[in-house]
Amino acid sequence: MLNFLKKKTCFGFRNYFVYDSSRLITSGRKLFSTKEVPKFKIELSTDYELARKQVFWRIRNIGQLELEFLLMKWYEKQTMNIDELKSFTEEVLQMENPDMNKYFVKFDEPSENLHYVKKIQHDILHNLYK
Repeated sequence: MLNFLKKKTCFGFRNYFVYDSSRLITSGRKLFSTKEVPKFKIELSTDYELARKQVFWRIRNIGQLELEFLLMKWYEKQTMNIDELKSFTEEVLQMENPDMNKYFVKFDEPSENLHYVKKIQHDILHNLYK
């Protein structure tokens, strides 16, 4: 018969011990759920002005000041139509922050299908601050 014992430790960790007839089988720590988090998806409006504002606020709320500054500076100089806004959102703004940091702060080489990442890197390196 299996018995589960839970012991609370500091910082909210819990140790889980599984015993079988007074014999320790496994032990481990668990902090978060093992369920996978769903991918973040941005739905842009069909109205052009509203879509531009949605992209603006998404850039302002990335969560890393360096990325917000670089992307906002680049975005202010762009004139994109609604289809370009949607493709920019799908390619860049739905990217995870470590990946954005890798491309726009460390300037790693992007793959061939990342059109906007290449364009932003080029503009940052050559003519964004002139």
